Amino acid sequence: KRFKTIKLYKVELNCLVDTGADVSIMKSDIFYNTFPNHKLHENKVMLSGLGVKLTQLIGYIHRSVRANAMKADTITYLI
Repeated sequence: KRFKTIKLYKVELNCLVDTGADVSIMKSDIFYNTFPNHKLHENKVMLSGLGVKLTQLIGYIHRSVRANAMKADTITYLI
């Protein structure tokens, strides 16, 4: 399927990859459990999907992500 093993902060994670997505998101509990010593950047961004409900983001990380032989700088928002 569309799941891919990526490397973030030298840790391998199994992620759903959607190359057409406008933003990358991660559940905050996964981030805090996997990377307890890393800090988030604060933000006041709100996301909305197809409906009208808004979701307040907790923060974001700006890091390099590796998948296979590819490397990309990315901003990942935490929800």
